[in-house]
Amino acid sequence: MIETVTATTETKTGNRRVYGDAVALAGSSSLTAGLGILFWLLAARAVDPSSMGIQTALLSAITAPAIVIGTGVGDAFVSLLPRAGASRRKILRAGYRQLGLTAAAIGLVSGLASVTFLPGLRGSVTTVLLVLAGTTLWSFFVVQDCALTAMGRARWLPIENGLVSVCKIGFLPLLALSTAFGPVVVTATLLPALLAVLVMTPRVFRLAAAGDDARPAPELAAEAKSLAWRLMTAGAMTIGAMTLLPFVVTIVAGPAEGAIFALCLTVVQGLDFVSAALGVSLVVHQAGLDDTPFPRLARAILLRTALLVAAGAVVLSLIAPHALPLLGDTYAGMNGVEIIVILSGAAVPRTLFIIWAALQRARRTVRPLLRVNAMTVIVLYVSVGLLASRFGGVGAAGGLLIAQVWMSSCAALHLVWTHRRWTTSSSRRGTA
Repeated sequence: MIETVTATTETKTGNRRVYGDAVALAGSSSLTAGLGILFWLLAARAVDPSSMGIQTALLSAITAPAIVIGTGVGDAFVSLLPRAGASRRKILRAGYRQLGLTAAAIGLVSGLASVTFLPGLRGSVTTVLLVLAGTTLWSFFVVQDCALTAMGRARWLPIENGLVSVCKIGFLPLLALSTAFGPVVVTATLLPALLAVLVMTPRVFRLAAAGDDARPAPELAAEAKSLAWRLMTAGAMTIGAMTLLPFVVTIVAGPAEGAIFALCLTVVQGLDFVSAALGVSLVVHQAGLDDTPFPRLARAILLRTALLVAAGAVVLSLIAPHALPLLGDTYAGMNGVEIIVILSGAAVPRTLFIIWAALQRARRTVRPLLRVNAMTVIVLYVSVGLLASRFGGVGAAGGLLIAQVWMSSCAALHLVWTHRRWTTSSSRRGTA
């Protein structure tokens, strides 16, 4: 009886930690999203759609690979650091080294692609260097949030990311006063990230050193690099592919359509923050170490997440006709409301995929994730390419919706298949 009470208490405590970390992560992301909307409202009034389309495409070329690399290494940290003990610093050093070298190489490729495909930037060496440096910087900025979360400091993130967002808003009008700073939207985004990296990186390593009195886990340190590569590959085909969409839409449908799509995507991506926060927290806390195909805690998280995201999608769709005029007259008549409604609808089925993917990362079974992502990226770019070339930003949003429904359907089928296999295996063990 005492053991049962103890187990129940530990489960409730674990659940509180899951939701507590998730609240901190979602709060950080929501604050960033809210301030980000204000940033883009100011930017839209300061920059005409054609120029904005080029700048959002350039920012996409920087942040898409950086998010893939940063979250790939970061998700490996989230999976390994909570149990790494005295191996924390070894895993961190190796991860940061892997991140820096990869980001520099991919940033160079992204910079060359930018000056090859984006109108007005062809042959610009300055742009290549900007994208290379920006990709490397943003990768370090992304990974530190994951490292802090993995070491129990998720509560720091709302303060850190809130200050970064406020600085972005403050830098924007100052940079807009002079053309010497190049693309002001890109520069205003990167400068606060640089400050955050300089301040927080030493703190991350000091936190890692605090675990030196625990037992080391050399087997986890040996696994870190390969796990990060697998997660980067998986991320390139989901969040990376989505973040790169403004770049693709600008090339396929023109800068103006790319601008309105990027602005609407920025607004709607706030809906993903709730499910992403709960997913990361689920990984950190191992879903109660339940080895069933879809643990009870994961089911509870999915239900709450789906309800919150659906409610948010309805609210966004209702306020879009009243909020979009704030972008200014230059964006009027560009189907922004339709884009937001479609993108909001796409966020609802995505919740199942995010929670399912979190379970795969928690168990370090990345192969199913890679398979689903590989199929999804093909569906995404074929759909967006065909529809955006004909219907502009609205078509791109429709292509994204098709891909989101596809990936969540694959996740659901995988859950059904693993449940049947697990049930059959349990029955055989019981018979034996």
